Amino acid sequence: MAGEPIAEFSDYATLLAALRTAREHRQMSMATLDELAFLPDRLSSKILGPNPSRGLTLEMLPRFLFGLGVKVQLVDDPQAHDAIKNAKPARPEMARPARIYFTHTDRRWSKIRKKGPAVRWAGKTDAEKSKHGKMMARARWRRRDASVPVVRAEM
Repeated sequence: MAGEPIAEFSDYATLLAALRTAREHRQMSMATLDELAFLPDRLSSKILGPNPSRGLTLEMLPRFLFGLGVKVQLVDDPQAHDAIKNAKPARPEMARPARIYFTHTDRRWSKIRKKGPAVRWAGKTDAEKSKHGKMMARARWRRRDASVPVVRAEM
């Protein structure tokens, strides 16, 4: 059987306020909450204190709920439901960006580089592989010849 509601929340700031209210309702100190929730010393004061220096993560939320002896219950909000129902549907072109940008890290580039030879040679005949190899060898020799000046001694 559910007990009486202590507080309600709909965003992060009100969630923290609800946890503070539950702690005060239980007349529990921060140190006691740390012990009951199996948290490191002074962590609850860093999260629930007046000037929080840490944020509440999803991994810590169940510990706080257990330590406070409370649970979360989702309840239908008629005002929010009406606002969503009466809202205009999103335009399809707004659903995704026109371009998707990737950030390639050094690790990702090394994986891409390792795949290069396998992709380059896949499905090529031996004659095509030979032609490509000769072309690459000529390019290497041209590069080497251009970077080193040739000094010819005359006798």
